[in-house]
Amino acid sequence: IACFEQVRAANTIVTLPTGKGKTLIAVLAIDHFRAQVPDKWVVFIVPTRTLVSQMAEYCEQHCKERPEAAQLCGLWMDSWDDMRWRECLRKHRVLVGTPEVFRVALGKGYLAPDKVSLLVFDECHNATGNSPMAAIMKDSIHGATVQPRILGLTASFVHGKLKRKRDAETAKFLLEELLLANICCPTVPEEPSTGPGRQWLSIPYPKEQLEEEFGQTLEELVTNLTQGCDPQGHLKELHKVMGRLKHVFGQLGRDGFVYCVQKSVVHHLEHQAIQLAALSATRGRGELLQAQLPALRARLRSCAQQLITDARLLSAPRRSQKAETLLNLISQKLAGRKGIVFVTQVLLTCPLADSINKQVHAEGMRAEGIYSGMAKADQDAAMKGFREGRTHVLVATDVLLEGVDVPDCEWIVRFNDFHTTKSHVQGSGRARSENAEVYYFENDPETETDRAQ
Repeated sequence: IACFEQVRAANTIVTLPTGKGKTLIAVLAIDHFRAQVPDKWVVFIVPTRTLVSQMAEYCEQHCKERPEAAQLCGLWMDSWDDMRWRECLRKHRVLVGTPEVFRVALGKGYLAPDKVSLLVFDECHNATGNSPMAAIMKDSIHGATVQPRILGLTASFVHGKLKRKRDAETAKFLLEELLLANICCPTVPEEPSTGPGRQWLSIPYPKEQLEEEFGQTLEELVTNLTQGCDPQGHLKELHKVMGRLKHVFGQLGRDGFVYCVQKSVVHHLEHQAIQLAALSATRGRGELLQAQLPALRARLRSCAQQLITDARLLSAPRRSQKAETLLNLISQKLAGRKGIVFVTQVLLTCPLADSINKQVHAEGMRAEGIYSGMAKADQDAAMKGFREGRTHVLVATDVLLEGVDVPDCEWIVRFNDFHTTKSHVQGSGRARSENAEVYYFENDPETETDRAQ
């Protein structure tokens, strides 16, 4: 309530731990400003497409008047003109969307700052440098004669590495200056725990050097695969994706590598083709890639079958020791409980989910990969399955690192290393259970916890 009262009076950045009521404060603010100035709009900016649906639904369910919130994200919005925006504004008074959508809308005058009563930045620590969030403030709000009330929400106002203690004070000052707001960081009383409380645990595993050990073989295989699929060298996107296959081999082993060749490469290229074709500047590249996809799919499936029996790879383990350790952890200790495995590269998501499915199928568990390049409908379907319990494990990139709310998520695994305090705070916060377990394969839990404090 104290935070809400401050928002009513002045621009405010609310800093609270994950799950402690930041979104509820936003809902109270939305109700207040809609009642005070009903002829203006509320803009709720979230960092990812996955969060657009979640926040829009939360507003519709918890705001007093149950407004129908517009969900604004995706490349299809690049074609929106003044007429489309007028139609949207006529139907909706609460607008939820990604930063770039509103940067463009404000920049082109489709939406004017003086027509917005409340501007909410969720995960506002992302408002740094040349980011769309920062651009909205610098280019559209700072110079406006009539400005909306600003509400920033974050679990940690630090974005990036903290090399020195004074870096936190600098980050705080810069964020307050950018958002024209003061940080409100109320003390949250500890709730009585019925168990051991949240735990951060390190997972040791036998170290291998698969990528280095099979480096020359992998280089030859990937080069031959790429040239066989694109002899003219016209498909830049294919070359980029194929260049990441060696990392997949090093992290997951032979099975993950073959799975990527057979399925993941084409899936990734399909999403890229759609994105490229949606933009006028890259439409030609997108259409070229789309035209080549059927042949690429057939070629890569054939190559994957050959890789299974390729003598050069038979001495490589089907699964890396690291992947084996993860699968044993899930099947032996985490079976039947919801959790998220975070990885750093898109190509790791689906093959790792496939390996988990093969390991825990007998326990009735199901895993699914989710990443930023997926179609929004596919992301929403994956999240719905996770929330409703049809899916027990999500293997995700940073697309789920911020703001995603699943109250019964009991554990988190960080499969790869990370480098920022924000990543520690946000990643841990996705496990909402009071006795959640957070497992680190590469980072030291004690070091990361000390930095966060």
